[in-house]
Formats: sequence, C-alpha cells, structure tokens
Amino acid sequence: MPERAARPSPRITLKQALSGRDNALNLIRLVLASLVIVGHTFPLGGFGDDPGFAWTKNQSSFGAFAVAGFFVISGYLVVRSGMRSDVVQFLWFRFLRIFPGFWTVLLLTAGVLGPILWLREHSSIAGYVTTSPGGPLRYFSSNATLKIHQYGIHDLLLSAPYGQRVGASVLNGSLWTLVHEWRCYLVIAALCAFGVLARARVVCVVIAAALHVALLLPSLNPALGHRVQSVLTGHDAVLLTFIFMVGALLGLYADSIPISDAAAAVCLVVVVSTLAAGGFVVLGYPSLGYLLLWAGARAPGWLKRIGSRNDYSYGVYVYAFPVQMVLASVGLPRHGAAAFMVASFLLTYPLAVASWWLVEKPSLAYKHRGPGRGLAHWRSVLARV
Repeated sequence: MPERAARPSPRITLKQALSGRDNALNLIRLVLASLVIVGHTFPLGGFGDDPGFAWTKNQSSFGAFAVAGFFVISGYLVVRSGMRSDVVQFLWFRFLRIFPGFWTVLLLTAGVLGPILWLREHSSIAGYVTTSPGGPLRYFSSNATLKIHQYGIHDLLLSAPYGQRVGASVLNGSLWTLVHEWRCYLVIAALCAFGVLARARVVCVVIAAALHVALLLPSLNPALGHRVQSVLTGHDAVLLTFIFMVGALLGLYADSIPISDAAAAVCLVVVVSTLAAGGFVVLGYPSLGYLLLWAGARAPGWLKRIGSRNDYSYGVYVYAFPVQMVLASVGLPRHGAAAFMVASFLLTYPLAVASWWLVEKPSLAYKHRGPGRGLAHWRSVLARV
C-alpha cells in the first residue's frame, strides 16, 4: 500500500508568530538601544566619528541604524495597537509610553545632574537657577513637548570632548528622535480615526511610497528634492516616517505575510550588500523591517523570555547620552574606548531598570483608566438602540 504524501506544514504569518508576548521584539529593541551606546562611544569619548559611517560609505552610523530598527518595530507594534483601539484610547496609550519617561529624564537632568555639574565647575550653586534662555527652567519648558529646542544648560560639559566638538553644551543629544516618533503616532491616530486602517489600507501603501520617492528625489533632482523634503519638515522627518511606515505596512498586512527563513536570508543579503555597496535607502530599509520582525518571531524560546514583560530599551536610549557625557567629562576616555564603553553600559543599565520600574511601568498601569475608556462599548450600545 503506497505511503501517504506528507502534508505540507501550515504557513505561519507575522500576525500569528508575533502575537502576545511570545516574541523577542523587546530584546531586539534592547540590543538596538545598546548599539546606540556603541556608536556614541566614539564621538562622545573623543575617539572620532561613529565607525558605522566608514563601514557603510556614509550611509548610516551605528546609532542611525539602531534608530531605524526602533522605528520599524515601533511602526509594526503601534499600527497593530491602532487596529485594536479606539483612537482616543490609542493616543492615551501612546502618551503614557513616551511622555512620563521623557519628562522624568528632563527633570532629572535639570534638577539633579545640572546642579551637580554646576557645583563641580563653579564651586557654588549660585547662578544656576535662572529663567533666562540656556537655564534649567527653560531646558525643561522649551523641550517638554518633545521638540528639542535647548540641548544643554548654561555652559555645562562644554569642556567635554563632544562639547568641544560642537562648541555648545549638550546634555542629551539622543532625545531629538522622540518628536518624530510622536508625530508618527499622530499619523496612525489620524488613519485610525478616518477608518483607513480598517477599510482602506492601500492609502498607507501610497503614503509609504510617496515618502520613499521624497527620500530618493534629491539624488535625481537636488533642488526639487530638498524643496519637497523641506515642505515635509526636513530630511530626518521624511526618513524616520518612511521607516516607521515600513513597519506599519508589515503590521497592516501581518495576516498575509508569511514567516519565511528563505525570505529572511534574502533580506539579510540585501541589508548587508546595500550597506556595503550603496543603495541602502532604496532597498535596505524594507528588508531590515522584515528581517527584524522575522528575528523576533524565530528567536529561540529562552531569548523570547528576556524582556518579554519588562522593556528597558527606552530607558537605555534616553539615559545613555548624559551618562556618557559625564563619564567623558571626568576623563574616563583616557583609559581607551573599550573601557569607556563598558562603563557606559554599567551605569546606563541600572538607570534604565529604575526608569522602567519607577516611572514607565507605573505610568502604563493607567492605560485603561484614562481618556477613551469605554468609548467602544458605549458606541456599540448606542448602535443597538
């Protein structure tokens, strides 16, 4: 009797593979945040440029690559959240995830780190607290909406290697990306409010394609390309929003996109080859998006458990820069880049853990107690009346 042919294994989609907490996306974000520390070690420690520029023909630094990975994963997770939430509730969730931790690092910088540095440099606290531009009060108030208008306080850390490099006080140069993240949230909220995510997903494809064209346009027509990007609030905004939309598209079509080892291998080849030879902006970002989500799904179980419930990546990202600036100001770079980098990790990670347990996680506990709670329920009730 002939043997029965083996049944083909069922196709597993992104949606199935990344549902719930059984994935390594938080771990990948933590690795990406750590890569920012690696990249910043060089300019902040006075060791020269981030080596990623040289390795990728000036296409990307380690830090920029990590931020791109952040935005791809965020795009995926945020659009999946938007598809499940009322728009008001969605914005409340997003607010709780980004603002409490951000405001805390601003307050600690202006109210704790700043006075300590001022006392060390001036032997007195007199003159530190002012309402004038450049002071600690303006540092918080002018940056509180996520748009960073003031990177430093007075002349603090001006003598550090990076302060000398840019000729200004800079206490946290990593925060500039957060306003772009928030604006991407607003885009998803608008698409959710108008029913695009549910009934007209092709609009998101058009948006992503238009942003991609806007990125490529300067290489074809520099004058027109820079004009278009200026209208769209600049190159950084266009680039990060495009990367976010790559992740969002993967999230929108997650129930149709399979988890494929062969596709991931092709994406890996595309990412590596375009970083090495050029063309990363053309093909690299979409390939990176699929590759990171595939890695999140295909990671072994023990890796998926790391960070599955506690996400320290945000804290690492927002605290690493001031930690490295302080370490550089006390002369640690004289022991070499490796020692400077290790010390940066050892001091940043405890701050990130504290940020999660003391600020971020308690804030997220209010996600079902704020605006939007119950709107979907009452809308369904009224629809039946």
